[in-house]
Amino acid sequence: MSRFLIKTVSLVLMTGAVGVGAATPPHALQPLQRVEVAGQALPVRTDVLQACPDVTAQLTVGLARALSRTGGSADMVVRFDIREGAVDQVQTQGHWNPYRGAVRQAMQNVQCEAASVARAPQRFAFRLAIRPESDEGKDTNRVALTALPVAAAVALY
Repeated sequence: MSRFLIKTVSLVLMTGAVGVGAATPPHALQPLQRVEVAGQALPVRTDVLQACPDVTAQLTVGLARALSRTGGSADMVVRFDIREGAVDQVQTQGHWNPYRGAVRQAMQNVQCEAASVARAPQRFAFRLAIRPESDEGKDTNRVALTALPVAAAVALY
């Protein structure tokens, strides 16, 4: 009998608690303020070699270990943002290759002149080709960077 009584009392108390919340008059609730958010995507710049003149040399140094370890060819599109004077949000796109992580890490260390001039965030995209070559029996690795057509760069974002 006591179990039945406890369950009944619990049910009545829960119903009363729910009923109190439902009985709040509608004028007591404050209306939510409407907030408009509008923005535009950053324009994609394809002039990476002008904004970051030493990017090819910096990538070659940054990728040296991965190039000596892997030794394979790779093609990819690299996209990155410059925010507050530093490279940010590096992304690579292309076929599977073992250089993705190394490219992202090497890009974090790239210094760009445009970063120190402009305060607003900037977005860049370029095509990166990695080709190991042999030069008179001496292994040398080559990193080539080419600009993307603007339409192709915009389509990536």
